Amino acid sequence: MRLLLGLAVAIAGVAAWARGFGPLVLGLLILAAVLWVRAKIRTTTGPGAVLGHSHGGTRARIATHEAGHVVGARGVGGRVTSAWLTNDEGHVSWDMPHRDLEDEVRSNLTFLIAGEYAAGTGQGCGGDRDSYRRQLRRLPTEDRSRVRSTANRDARRIVSSNRGEIRRVAERLNENGRL
Repeated sequence: MRLLLGLAVAIAGVAAWARGFGPLVLGLLILAAVLWVRAKIRTTTGPGAVLGHSHGGTRARIATHEAGHVVGARGVGGRVTSAWLTNDEGHVSWDMPHRDLEDEVRSNLTFLIAGEYAAGTGQGCGGDRDSYRRQLRRLPTEDRSRVRSTANRDARRIVSSNRGEIRRVAERLNENGRL
């Protein structure tokens, strides 16, 4: 993403130069160079948060995280509608009929935390954690701790009892970039 942004800034710099904006050109070209170098460094060394659902690591780790979401969704009776990943980020969409608000929130929490448990790290999971907190706030305060505990326990159980499936899904995601 930064590589494309750097290219766009460089093109804008050339266009500004053609119109006689010398100092602006120098600034845009320096910015383009910085963005390009940062994109290259991040691409070759791993860690670095980018737009969306980055995991600050390898594509394989992102695939394992997303596979955790896939298996977590299935573990609570959901249906995965799409899953994809790039070298920088991934995403899983799913749907499930819910009995009530508490059931819906518990299922969503289980789905959200299963990715982190599968990957074995919370690095790059800020988006999931934000969604997790938003889901919890949908419940009355007195129910949150109990539902959170149940969802976390369910996610751990689903991930630990489906390691082989998580590995297989992660391999497919890593190879194909989507399910």
